[in-house]
Amino acid sequence: MPKSFNVTLVIENLELNDDNLDRLFDALPDAVPAQIAGLVTIGSPVDADTAESAAFALVETIADLFPEARPCRLDQDLVSITDIAGRTGRTRESVRLLVDGKRGPGSFPTPVGTVGDGIRIWPWAVVVQWFAEFLVEEIDDPGVPPDVAAVVDASLAVCAHRPDHPHQQQIPERAARAG
Repeated sequence: MPKSFNVTLVIENLELNDDNLDRLFDALPDAVPAQIAGLVTIGSPVDADTAESAAFALVETIADLFPEARPCRLDQDLVSITDIAGRTGRTRESVRLLVDGKRGPGSFPTPVGTVGDGIRIWPWAVVVQWFAEFLVEEIDDPGVPPDVAAVVDASLAVCAHRPDHPHQQQIPERAARAG
């Protein structure tokens, strides 16, 4: 049975003007477009059997809507302790204790990096998976896990750098097979 995945795609060569936004919302009424410092993203819930199917389905939808646009990569929806607290309804201190292994079962995922003054960050999909597995708390906001994002990003990178490469045609085919 399909499940809804939140997928956000980073896109080059797309202007978020009125005409393009109208086309976008006609096809994806729940889409969330954004443009910050020239970076355009479009996020949308996508119903699919797997996160990979959902990601490729959004890539294909965007490619069909905006042939001139170039999907670059998936946005990983990175979160800090404060973000995790807000999304899970916990206090910041509760999440910090889980992260540091001072409460709960331990084994919180390793952060993928730090920003600013040592603020640790994680992909949201990994946090959701940990909450489900170790705390048996279902958070109804699954994203695309990093390993799936890597596959999608690699496919997009091959297409971008070698438009005549046979993989160029495999994204729509793969999306169709995944769905």
